[in-house]
Amino acid sequence: MSKARQLAQKPTQPTGRKNLIINGAMQVAQRGTSSGSLSSNGVKSIDRFSVNASGGTYTISQQDFTVGQTDVPDFPKNYLKMAVSTGNNNIGVHQRLEDVTELAGKTVTLSFWAKGTNPAGGNFASSWIQNFGSGGSTAVETEVKTGIVLTSSWQKITMTVTLPSVSGKTIGVSNYLWVDILRQPNSDTGTSAWTADIAQVQLEVGSVATEFEHRSYGEELALCQRYYHEAQYSGTTVTYGTYVSPPAIYHPVTMRATPQLTFGGVASSSTDAIAGLSSTVTGVHYSLNYGFAAYITSTSTGYGWINYSWEANSEL
Repeated sequence: MSKARQLAQKPTQPTGRKNLIINGAMQVAQRGTSSGSLSSNGVKSIDRFSVNASGGTYTISQQDFTVGQTDVPDFPKNYLKMAVSTGNNNIGVHQRLEDVTELAGKTVTLSFWAKGTNPAGGNFASSWIQNFGSGGSTAVETEVKTGIVLTSSWQKITMTVTLPSVSGKTIGVSNYLWVDILRQPNSDTGTSAWTADIAQVQLEVGSVATEFEHRSYGEELALCQRYYHEAQYSGTTVTYGTYVSPPAIYHPVTMRATPQLTFGGVASSSTDAIAGLSSTVTGVHYSLNYGFAAYITSTSTGYGWINYSWEANSEL
C-alpha cells in the first residue's frame, strides 16, 4: 500500500476520550427533568451539573432541542436551562471534577453553546476553584473569563486557561476542581432575573476547542452513577422482628466513595401472603462504595412481598 493511501485512511477524528466533563450533552437526569423553584446548592436535575445558589432563587431543567434545528451543530437532543428568578453575586452552574491534581499546571480549554439573558450587570464570568479536600490546603480560585454576554441566539463560548500547579499543596480527601460554566460575577449583587440555556459542554487538554465528543447514553449513565443513582428492591420478608434483607444490594457501578443512602417508598407487603403484615426500613447494616444491606423490621411472623427504594449519593 502506498504511503499516500495509508495517510488517506488515517482517522480524521481524535481517538480516545477527550471530554473531561461528564454528561456534557445533558442526556442523563436521574433526579428528574426539572428541579422546581429552589434556593439551595447542589445537583438538582441534570446529572453532574451543580448549582451554587449564593442566596438566589432558580430552577434548573433538562430541555429538548427542536428536531432538525441547525443552530447548534450535530443535532444534539438536550440542553440545560437555568432560570434565575432572584439573582445574586456568584449564583451559577458548574461541575466538580474528581482529583484536583489531574489538570494542575496544564493548559485546558472549556467550550459550550449558550443563549439567554444577562444578570443585572449585563454579563457573566467564569472562575475555577482548586479545592484540596478535607484536611487539605486552602482552596485556590482562578478567574478564567469575564464579560461573557449572552444573546437570544445560540453562540459558542470558549475559554482557555493554564491552571496553577499544586506543588507544595496538601491533598485531602474528596478533593476536586470546580469548573464554572457561567456565574453571575462576584461584583454584581443585582437581583434581576436571568436565564441561561447551555449545551454541549466540553473540557479538554490543550489550547484549542475541538469538535464536541459524543458518548452513548449508556456510557454517560454509567459515568454519572459513580456519583449518584436511585433504584428499588422487591423481595420477600420472612421473619418477625428486625433482620437484614436482602443480604446485599450491589450498586450498578462502584461509586466514588461510600454513598449517603436515603430510603423512600416505605417497605410494605402484599395481602396474598399475610394480611396486615407491615415492614419498614429501619437502618443500614453496612454500606460500602460497591453495595449495602438494610435492616428491615416486620410486625408479624411469616412472609410477604416487600418493596423499598433508595438514593445513593457520593457527589463531591
